[in-house]
Amino acid sequence: MARHGGPSQTGPTVRSDQVIARMIRAVNLAARPFTRELGARYGISLNEWRCIRIIAVEDGVGSASALAQRTGLDKMSTSRAVNGLERKKLVVRQRDAADRRRYRIALSEQGRMLTEVLVPASTARADLMLGSLTVRERALLMDMLDRIIERVDAEPD
Repeated sequence: MARHGGPSQTGPTVRSDQVIARMIRAVNLAARPFTRELGARYGISLNEWRCIRIIAVEDGVGSASALAQRTGLDKMSTSRAVNGLERKKLVVRQRDAADRRRYRIALSEQGRMLTEVLVPASTARADLMLGSLTVRERALLMDMLDRIIERVDAEPD
């Protein structure tokens, strides 16, 4: 039997738009504390936070295009976010040691200090949201999300 009124293997078919609507709601609920409090307190937008988070996890990224790919944001939104973060001195562009023509985007010391404040809040929110899932269910969710992302990423914009 399906939990929370969801479909079972033999139950009704779930429409794609219902799934997308649920995914959007989950993302919005995950971001709610940030948009209500943290963003204003620290003077950064949600897209800037999304970029900081990826830059922190990956210890820098090779370009704004690579960052757009990793965040799922469009290139223009990513570029605006990176420029804003650079103006706020939260990220720096460093010459790539492997290819001196390119720049890497990395957190500045201020950016690292900000992540030390925001990551615990972000992790606590994720723990709250995923707290009802077993370890196996979390792994299945990650696998399903990875497959969705891979499928969409393969399509031309």
